[in-house]
Amino acid sequence: MHINNSLLLLAAVGASNVAGRATHRHRHADLHHKARNVGEIVHATIDGKLVSWINTYDGSNEGGEYPAAAPAPAAEPSSSPEAEVKPATYETEEDQSSAPTSAMSYPSAPAPTESSSSDESGESDGSDDSESEDSDESEDSDESEGSSSDDSGASNDADVVSTYTPFCKAANKRATVAEIAYVGNVGSKWGCNQMLISEDIADKYDYKIKVVGQNKEPWKVVCTNKIGPTGKIDGWYSGNHAVEFMLEPGATQYIAVDKNSQGICAAAPGDSIPVDEFGGYASTWFEFDFANESNDGWSGADISIIQAEAAGMKAQGMKTCHAGICSTVFDGPAGTVVDNAFDYAARWLDGIGLNIVPGPCELELIVGYSE
Repeated sequence: MHINNSLLLLAAVGASNVAGRATHRHRHADLHHKARNVGEIVHATIDGKLVSWINTYDGSNEGGEYPAAAPAPAAEPSSSPEAEVKPATYETEEDQSSAPTSAMSYPSAPAPTESSSSDESGESDGSDDSESEDSDESEDSDESEGSSSDDSGASNDADVVSTYTPFCKAANKRATVAEIAYVGNVGSKWGCNQMLISEDIADKYDYKIKVVGQNKEPWKVVCTNKIGPTGKIDGWYSGNHAVEFMLEPGATQYIAVDKNSQGICAAAPGDSIPVDEFGGYASTWFEFDFANESNDGWSGADISIIQAEAAGMKAQGMKTCHAGICSTVFDGPAGTVVDNAFDYAARWLDGIGLNIVPGPCELELIVGYSE
């Protein structure tokens, strides 16, 4: 390998920054071209642009002097307006004029300049595209604002649905199949994958939660998605909710949930849910996973007091059951009883809770549970 070839290639690579973007094979594909003589004009195609400069290096390095700067190359416009990333390729031609140079000079990295017509054309195209995209986004934003005045992403849960209403579509919120296990269905408008419904239409929905109160006073109930309105794993932070309601003593409330939804319900006495120092709901949780597409349509549920214990707060009694299998937390004579449920000590364990075969299912959730 000739050192002048290496330096010329590195100079071209440095000018285009192609080395960091091309594949390993392409970065090394042109290291073995024949040597260039002093005075030869070297051409290189860099990012789709043909550039050239005069070789001033003869391959020697006597005297220990540092390289002198090579003249800046003159650019020739590319036939294509796009700057496609390509490895540098070379052509040579003999320069008939004498080019006196120092035997100790190296070429510096050339800084190719593109023709103004090419630049202006490219910038104009990009600007038009950008303006078009901005216009589309603005129109989408206007449409969104026209359909809803809620910017937080939380649903308006003032009314319980009393006639069958389809869920919103969630396709545009999904990323890849591999991510569905974490993102799942959060609704095209965040939170619309959950609805409060009346008991007389509950049979029209495949996946639902029947909230039953053993409470002696009004309780606040909040249900949310694991993934928050901005796509982060913060759906259970205060202010994020898909549905919320007050459960009167002994009352029952149905919640319809769309398939492939993962979330929690938190409940506590009074008109608010306690939160930890970070703003996360720190009461007992009911965790649900309906028809998970990344798990062949299986569903699951459990009761968890991990957040409450981590925050040093009281865990409320709660129980969920399906097909005779239950997950339960309640206050016993000797302290909190945790049966097939998660406490802080079991936070890393698997296999706890309910595993439900694919198909429609109704989960019963008892809040304020005691024995």
